[in-house]
Amino acid sequence: MDYWVIRICRSCGSEDQIELTKEEAAFHLYDRESVEQKACTACGSTQGKSTNQQFVKLDQALLDQWGMNAHLKISDQDEHLTLAEVDYLPMILDAIDHQQYQPAKIDTLLEAVCVLLYDHVVNPFEYSPEENLRRSQIADSVRPELQKRKDLIRKASLGMMDYLKEVVFPEIGLTKDER
Repeated sequence: MDYWVIRICRSCGSEDQIELTKEEAAFHLYDRESVEQKACTACGSTQGKSTNQQFVKLDQALLDQWGMNAHLKISDQDEHLTLAEVDYLPMILDAIDHQQYQPAKIDTLLEAVCVLLYDHVVNPFEYSPEENLRRSQIADSVRPELQKRKDLIRKASLGMMDYLKEVVFPEIGLTKDER
């Protein structure tokens, strides 16, 4: 297996690697409490100090599983932030356009694309000119994709955070209060 969670022992600091399936790692489908209480292979203590889980890069199969199952989560909170990656954009847009996922999951994907634009237009003063050029190119590729899907975004906007609406909606020709 190529996926794992590391358990750090409170008593001796030893690290134990526990293997996971791809799905267990991607959707956190393992019992965290039992991992933390697992006996340390070095000292036998059942007192875990912390756990660190390997990051799983999403692929089409994982995204499809997530989109079809209301109970699966990519992240314990703010899934739209986890999904807001340039590498995921083609898969996300395809999923939005085909509307084969549960409505709440489509709304999360729409919000993720809004986050992607937001992340590449705010606070340019924090970045170098070279980085701002790269950010601008990404924003220029995301903006028209959102503009094509304004009606869907309008419908999904009830659950969106105001900070996104304040920045992203004007970028795509919507007003913050548009529903």
